[in-house]
Amino acid sequence: MSLLSQAGFKAQTHPARGLDHGAWVPLMLMYPEADIPVIRLSVQTELDAQHHLELGRALAPLRENGVLILGSGGATHKLPEIYNYDVDSVPPDYAMEFDAWLKEAITTGQEVALLNYQNEGPSASRNHPYLSISCPFLCP
Repeated sequence: MSLLSQAGFKAQTHPARGLDHGAWVPLMLMYPEADIPVIRLSVQTELDAQHHLELGRALAPLRENGVLILGSGGATHKLPEIYNYDVDSVPPDYAMEFDAWLKEAITTGQEVALLNYQNEGPSASRNHPYLSISCPFLCP
């Protein structure tokens, strides 16, 4: 909280709120004894990619203290479409293209492209990354 406050973020805690599946599943597999403290941050769908980049920068000093910062979830999340696919199906082309673009942009440090992913990423609106939407499950 202090790092976020120092960086100008208005943050609050919700001690009674549990972990959602995006945090719980990978942590359950990584730490089955549940013997580590966990703090979860929520994606702010009403705020842009720049906000989330700055949030990451504010939390970066935690790495120097041995804190694991784990991001989970998928680059594509258009639930009405994925329910039409069998679990063993090959992902749709639009998802594979966006995923490849995202991987390349991240691994080569293309910060400007990543911040402008809605215009630069192939089929970005169809892939429905959280930061591009205000109605994550129902938007066309």
